[in-house]
Amino acid sequence: MYGVDNDTMWFDYDLTSAYTTVMAGLGNPDYTKGVNISKEDLEKMSFIDILYSYIVIKASFKFDKKVKYPSIPCFLDETTIVYPLQGECILTGSEYLLAKKQECFLKIDEIYLIPFEKDDKDNLINHPFKPEIKEIQSERRKHPKGTINNLMEKEKGNSIYGQVVRGMSNKKNFDIKSGMNLRMEASILSNPILASLTTAFVRSVIGECLHKINGINGKIVSVTTDGFITNIEDLESKLIDDSNSLMKEFKNLRDDLSGNDLGLELKNSSPPCG
Repeated sequence: MYGVDNDTMWFDYDLTSAYTTVMAGLGNPDYTKGVNISKEDLEKMSFIDILYSYIVIKASFKFDKKVKYPSIPCFLDETTIVYPLQGECILTGSEYLLAKKQECFLKIDEIYLIPFEKDDKDNLINHPFKPEIKEIQSERRKHPKGTINNLMEKEKGNSIYGQVVRGMSNKKNFDIKSGMNLRMEASILSNPILASLTTAFVRSVIGECLHKINGINGKIVSVTTDGFITNIEDLESKLIDDSNSLMKEFKNLRDDLSGNDLGLELKNSSPPCG
């Protein structure tokens, strides 16, 4: 799409507190129960069990050509990610669920599962980040958006996510002591298992939104890690169409954290030029 648009109303949506919301739903990895499973084992698992566990799937994939927004990311080089119609991939549970919803053909080579820590009655017993994130978001809601206090609480939450993913790329920052650009080292919270589920969950919710917008003949002109611009007004009410919905699970996490299940925030809307 290019040029001037004098006719369309555009809506800029973001997932509400995307990364911290997903992190609040993370369970503690039960590494002692990590195990290779078969494709048949995976197919027997429920939507919820797949989504709320740490799953690594090595596979090759192929989307139908009619799929406008294929959802599986692949590295083109060290810094460039593309979303092709076919290729080879490493998937998390949420990415697998979205690919299946898009009727993607998957040839699975290997699956490794690390479950969330549970008690003898199969109940989750440890959400390592939920208490802190719930408190931070509660404090944030006490202050109007755009104020210093609101932004400070937002940064607290984002810094938790930042610490979990810290040191997992070759990112360099300028160090004022040495005057050099140094590689960012890992922190005590750095964990690729937790980081992969968090980023993949957010990416998959966005991918599900794009797929459904296209399904209702909507237009999309820009996508970020946790938001997009579309011409569909009141979008959230048009997204939930079945029980196995990533957006529905995101909304459940929002409701648990805040008592409000709003999944999409309207950041801005723009009337046609003229």
